[in-house]
Amino acid sequence: MLHLLFLLLIGLLAACVRSSDTGDGQALSDLYPHILPVGCLSDSLPPVPSPGFTDAGAWFSFALPDSLQSLCGFCGPYSLYAPLPTAWAQAAVTLTAIHVPAVPYRLHTLCHQPGLLRIEATLPDGGWVGQQLLFADATTALLRLTLRTAAPLCLTGTGWHPSVRLTQEGHCVVARRADRTDEMLVLAFPPDVSLQLVPDGSNYRAQLPPAEASGTDRQIVLSISLLTGHTPREAVLSRVWQLTQWPASAWQQSRLRWQGYLQRLALAVGTPRPDRSQVQALTVLASGWRSRREGLLHGAILAPVTGADSLPSLSADAGFVQAAALSLFAPQLAQSQLRVLFDYQQPDGSLPCRLTPSAPVACGPVPTTHVLPACRAVEFHFLHTADTAFVAEMFPQLCAYCRGLQQAGGAWPPMAARAEGASLARLARLLGRPLPPLPAAPMAAPPAAAAACDSLTVTQPLGAALLLLQACTSSTLPLLQGAWLDAAVADNL
Repeated sequence: MLHLLFLLLIGLLAACVRSSDTGDGQALSDLYPHILPVGCLSDSLPPVPSPGFTDAGAWFSFALPDSLQSLCGFCGPYSLYAPLPTAWAQAAVTLTAIHVPAVPYRLHTLCHQPGLLRIEATLPDGGWVGQQLLFADATTALLRLTLRTAAPLCLTGTGWHPSVRLTQEGHCVVARRADRTDEMLVLAFPPDVSLQLVPDGSNYRAQLPPAEASGTDRQIVLSISLLTGHTPREAVLSRVWQLTQWPASAWQQSRLRWQGYLQRLALAVGTPRPDRSQVQALTVLASGWRSRREGLLHGAILAPVTGADSLPSLSADAGFVQAAALSLFAPQLAQSQLRVLFDYQQPDGSLPCRLTPSAPVACGPVPTTHVLPACRAVEFHFLHTADTAFVAEMFPQLCAYCRGLQQAGGAWPPMAARAEGASLARLARLLGRPLPPLPAAPMAAPPAAAAACDSLTVTQPLGAALLLLQACTSSTLPLLQGAWLDAAVADNL
C-alpha cells in the first residue's frame, strides 16, 4: 500500500513539474498577475501598506505606485520592525531624465505576481522602461531596470524621511535615520553607473550609462539592503557587491524557489495548476515570514503591528495552524515556525498565547489552551516530508506541552483530550516510544466561532493557512475535523 502511495505521489509531482512551464516557456508564477493588492495610494510619505510586498524572511517591504502618479519607481522601502514602522522614502529609487525635472511617464503595467513586483512605462519619445523587483534574501532586494530608449536617464530618491542622512561609500549610498539607530539602508550600484551625492547630502544622483547602439536594451541591476545592528555588515556588503556584478544567479534562484512553492502546492491540492485563491493564500503566508532577529532564534510568521506602541507578535495557536499550511510548499519554513514557537516553552511545558520577537517573554500571562494544533502541525509536516528526525525533536516538547496545559487548568475544546491522545499515539508509534500519561478529562469548551470563521479573508495569515489546509485535507489526515479549529480561530482573530 505504501509503495502504491509513493508511486502516486511521484506521478503527481511529475505532472506538476511538466505543468510548471506553459507551451511558450511561461513560468507558473507568470500565470498569476496582480496576485495581491500592494498599491501605495498617496503622493506623500505613506504609512506601511498592507500587506505590502516582501519575501525571503525580510523585515522590509515595497509597494506599487498609484497608476495616476508620475513616480516611476517602487514605493518604499518600509521597515516592518516596531515600535513605529514607517517608510524610509516615498521611493528610494526612481527613474528620471537628466535634463527634465519630471518626465511624464505613462505607466501601463503595475503588477504583483508571486515573488516579483513589475512596472512598465512608456516615455514621450516612444521609449520603454521596465522595472522588476525581487528579494535575493532576508536582507537584500534586487531591482532590475530594462531601458529601451536613447534618452539620458538617471536614478534618484524621492521623498526621503526627514530624519534620513545620506553618505557615499564607493558605489554605495548609505542612508541612516536619527530615529532608527539600529537600522541602515544601503543602495549598491554597478560600477558603470556614475554616482554622486547632492551638495547638502539630502539625495543622490546616479547617471545611467548610455545605450551601446540604437534600438538595443540597456539592463541595470542594483541592490537595496536593510541592515540592522545584528547584521554582519562586511559579509552583507560583500554579497551585495557579488549580486550587482552577477545578478543572474540570484534571479534564477528566486524564480526557482517560487516555482518550487507552486509545484508543491499543486501536488498537495492534487491539481496541475492551483487556483487563484490558493496562490493568494500561499503568497500571504510567504510574505508573512520574518527571519530571526533579536529574541527570535528562528524565523516565523509574525502578526501585523496593530498600534504605535505594539511590537510584532506571534500567536501560538494560529502559529501552529500556519506551520501546518507551510509544510505544503515550504517544509523548512514550517520547521522554523514550529521551533520558534517552542523556543518560548515555559519550564512547566506551557506556551504563552502571544509572543514577541524582542524578548523571550510573553506579551500576556495567559497560556495558550490548545495542544491539538501543535500535534496536528507535526503530523502534517511528517505527512509531506517523511522527516522522522524532526518528529523525534518535537515529540518531547509536545508531551511537555500537554502536561503544562493540564497544570495550567486551561479550557479544552470538546473531545480534545481524546484527539490529542490519538495524535500523540500515532507519533509515538512512528518513533517506537511509549505514550506518556495524558491530561485528565476536558473542561468546558470555549464559545463557538462559526461567525469568526466566516469573517476570515485570504489576506490574513490565519485565513490563508485555513484556506490551504481546507484545499488539501484528505481522509488520510482529517486535520480540519474537530472543535479545536473553531477555538483556535476564535482566540486569534
